[in-house]
Amino acid sequence: AGMLMGVVKGAISGLCYAMSSETGAPSLKRIVFNVNTVIFGVTQGKQRITGFFLLIDTRTGTMEAVNASHPAPFLYKPTSNGGSIHPSDLFKPFMFRNSPVLGASAQIRIHVESMQIQPGDMIFWSSARLMSTPNSKSETLSVDHLFSLLLDLHENSSGQAMQIASQLIEKISLFFGESSKYFSDDITFAVATISKKAVFEVRDEPT
Repeated sequence: AGMLMGVVKGAISGLCYAMSSETGAPSLKRIVFNVNTVIFGVTQGKQRITGFFLLIDTRTGTMEAVNASHPAPFLYKPTSNGGSIHPSDLFKPFMFRNSPVLGASAQIRIHVESMQIQPGDMIFWSSARLMSTPNSKSETLSVDHLFSLLLDLHENSSGQAMQIASQLIEKISLFFGESSKYFSDDITFAVATISKKAVFEVRDEPT
């Protein structure tokens, strides 16, 4: 699995590098199609991978996403409402239509969804094992606990994704304790944040 992921990362890096010299916006569908081609070429359908692909236009704030049968990511939108708000009310799952798992077939139907993001938004996604793996006390990380950690880090930091992710690793490691040294598989998560000071251009609506 580790070798396969290395091949996938190399394919994505190479494709992004090639597309950086091209004019026009990069194609998320093309990226996912090529990643699937690499996985199927290596495994011939014997191994399959789920994934969530995200592409943000920093000029307009338009986000495109492809969910290849991966656990749904969560979108946090800050609120100006007063009073106490439960963290779970601020995080909403992306209800995107699933594309097939990667590597099952040489040809797959890819569904690209799009939505508008706003300044201050935060996106969090992870492997399913993050909240299904027990710690040394046989406890699993609940969604409410995770959202509380993310909300606290977002409100008490500069809003930088790397800073939030680094501090979240520390807090999750404390939760898992010694058991984190003996995981049978990797636990992965990612954080993306939109600056509170971001200003997006208004998109031209089709006529």
